[in-house]
Amino acid sequence: MDLPEELQLLNQRRDSGELKPEEYAAEKNRLLDAAVNRIDTWSPKPLPSRIIPRVLRGTVTSIVLSDRKEKATLWLGTQRVTTSRLGTPISIANGDRVLMAGTESAAGFKASVYINETNGDNSVDETRKLAPKWFWAGTAGMLGVLAILVTATIAALREPTFLSLSGAGRTGVYVVSIAAALALGAISLFVLGVGALLRHMADMLDRERRKSPE
Repeated sequence: MDLPEELQLLNQRRDSGELKPEEYAAEKNRLLDAAVNRIDTWSPKPLPSRIIPRVLRGTVTSIVLSDRKEKATLWLGTQRVTTSRLGTPISIANGDRVLMAGTESAAGFKASVYINETNGDNSVDETRKLAPKWFWAGTAGMLGVLAILVTATIAALREPTFLSLSGAGRTGVYVVSIAAALALGAISLFVLGVGALLRHMADMLDRERRKSPE
């Protein structure tokens, strides 16, 4: 039973004469104090490490590159890191000192952006160019959601559905349209989130690059 229900029950007991005024006041204070204690002791659960970006800095002790050098699996000491780069070869070799921003995965650390502090090769600039495209795609998707919902609403108002075969058909169309809008909305939010995450990781690396290496 939540607090409003408990207070309502308490008021009923007071109105019925079951509780005296001083008993009512004491019981009400007890309920309110308990609610305040629950708020004071509540703390949000930490976000999974897989969605919290962080930065790694270290020296490459081993690296394996794909044939086109667009994917790499490397080790910074005992830390396994995977990264990829679209359309441009990764220029990282054993002994290079690197900065990498990414998130944890089941297979280790997955870096989305990197800077090779030894030779200057990096994927920060292209990530900054790519992030706005994700934003625009997500925004376009959300506008599409709005257009679908507005169109479905206008159609429903112009042609109200009744208990008939044609009415049932129109209702089905409206339901499918709303479902499609919800799916598109979820995809658009994901795309917007990816764009924001990429931009954030690029900023993290830029801030870390300005610091003196350990």
